[in-house]
Order: sequence, then structure tokens, then C-alpha cells
Amino acid sequence: MNFENSLKMKISMIIAFVHMSFGLILKMTNEIKRGQTKQFWFDSIPKLALMFTTVGFLVLLIILKWFNNYDDREF
Repeated sequence: MNFENSLKMKISMIIAFVHMSFGLILKMTNEIKRGQTKQFWFDSIPKLALMFTTVGFLVLLIILKWFNNYDDREF
């Protein structure tokens, strides 16, 4: 039961990160198209940087943990 709950939480974090990234990229393309350069540089770029440094790092650690082989380690 603990394994399934942990797996569901990790998958939901990855899906949420992809969903938020896609939404932010769409927002940024709309701002470029509409000519809202101040909002693009001073709102969207800091949001993107903050999201990728916090949540993106967490997602990276989750994926690295899945691909790491713990059976071949010697202590």
C-alpha cells in the first residue's frame, strides 16, 4: 500500500509539472504575440525560472531515483 501511494504521488508531481510548464509556455507565447514585453520579462521569465529551479529539481530527483540501480551497491 505504501509503494502505490508513493508512486501515485510521484507521478502526480510529474504530471503537474508538465501541465504547469505547458500553461506557462502558452502564456509566454501569447505575451510575445500581443507585444506585452514588460509582462513577459518581469512576470513570466521569473515564474519560469522559479518553477524550474524548485519543482523542476524535485521532478529531476524523482526521475533520477527511478533510474538508479540500488542492487549493485557495495557498502
